[in-house]
Amino acid sequence: MKQRLRPGMIAVPAAALICALANREGTSLALAAAALCGIVLSLGAGGALRRASGKLTSRQRFLGAGICALCMAAFGAIAGQALAWPLFDGLSGIAAGGLKDLGLANADGHPLSAAWAKLLGAAEEGGQMALDIAVLRAWLGAGAGFAAGQCVWAMLEGQGSAKLAHAFDAVTFAALTCALLADGSAESALACATGALLVGLIAIFAIELRSKGEHPRPSAAPLREIPAALARQLLYPALAALLIALQTGFLEKPMGHALLIALLAGWTAVEFLRPAYRMERESSLTLRIAATYSALIVSIITLLWNILNPVSHITDGIACAACLAAGCLLALSAVWEWRTVFAEVLLLAAAFGTSAAVGFDLVPAGLPAFIAGIPPLAASLLAAILASHGLPRRIHALRAQRRMQRAKRADR
Repeated sequence: MKQRLRPGMIAVPAAALICALANREGTSLALAAAALCGIVLSLGAGGALRRASGKLTSRQRFLGAGICALCMAAFGAIAGQALAWPLFDGLSGIAAGGLKDLGLANADGHPLSAAWAKLLGAAEEGGQMALDIAVLRAWLGAGAGFAAGQCVWAMLEGQGSAKLAHAFDAVTFAALTCALLADGSAESALACATGALLVGLIAIFAIELRSKGEHPRPSAAPLREIPAALARQLLYPALAALLIALQTGFLEKPMGHALLIALLAGWTAVEFLRPAYRMERESSLTLRIAATYSALIVSIITLLWNILNPVSHITDGIACAACLAAGCLLALSAVWEWRTVFAEVLLLAAAFGTSAAVGFDLVPAGLPAFIAGIPPLAASLLAAILASHGLPRRIHALRAQRRMQRAKRADR
């Protein structure tokens, strides 16, 4: 049976991307960190419910699974507030050196320093740096709200209300983006997360009122999906964080604005194109080709840009981010076969190898600037060739199916 690609919820990564495009790097990174904390502390409740929904044939069981996922999100919210003090002490110690060295006045020019300042509510009072745990609590609450919002979105989608789920995603994205661009505070993010969650719960309650009075039956199906859900939801963000560390020489250099935008765009694409289950060989062909060819196109454009502008380093890391996103899409979506695994290894190796070379200045000074863009180009080209395997056969099969459909219509 073919599996359709069901777009995922992209409100948070898309809002973070818009903030980065608007030169609010600190806000975008703080939002991403809060969302990831919500995913970890809620044990991947939204992803677990989405995976479990495909295995539950009973509507009552699905409603019970949704309640279980919301309880997981509530547990994450309580755990986040309980861990706020030790987390605040640890982050304060890590961030103190960077904030003092760079100065709060220059925090906007350094995305990582600006992110620390946003998360910890850093402000300058009487020449001293003052941190506020209430700001961190608000960000953790916002992350928990986003995790619960993912559960609401999965419940709406699992009940057959896909259009309503996408409308919920769009409203959350619009409200979050407007609030962060206007204010950029943790309180605004918390208010948006809470408001979106309430709207989603009201929509679910309205749908249930229109049903035939079916009562939910207890189901612990999301608990069985926790390991897979966490692995799938945290794969790209974890690799992106490692890519940032390598690209910046373990945070000794400022992270490039273009790299941040590219990574957030890749996160948005991964979330949007993520299917609930691993796709079959035939149905995953289109996604494999789209992922690898997009990485190839970005690598070509990056290489040409570096050749035409040898002094500018604005595109350093963009091709790496494209290879990272394509490799994660293949790992999360495509069927396991040697061609797909080899393409994943090529793309991820090119991303991290090139990023390490750029971050640690391993490229000899005498070589041209575009040398760093050749490994991603070669890897994405070979990965595109591997992903295209079977394309002529697939096109022939589609044409045969269309001819049969036309013949059936003509006989009628």
